[in-house]
Amino acid sequence: MELFELYNVTAAFSGHFHQNLVSKSSFGMDMIITSSLSLLFESTGKPLAFDEPAALGFRIVTVNNDATNGGRGTFQHKFVSL
Repeated sequence: MELFELYNVTAAFSGHFHQNLVSKSSFGMDMIITSSLSLLFESTGKPLAFDEPAALGFRIVTVNNDATNGGRGTFQHKFVSL
């Protein structure tokens, strides 16, 4: 996490959490987790503003290397349910 902050990483994408979750690190980096394609688990630890679907699917990420965001590139992501 220290290296992500040092190098101004905009977002970290991961998977295999068995949930869809979008959150932020303590320094504002987006942390986007996409569920597996096999099984979802329910969790009581979700943020109050949780808007990701409880569904199997995949995520499409578009990365823009325009660096107009204070020297950081921008991105958009969309979860697609199967």
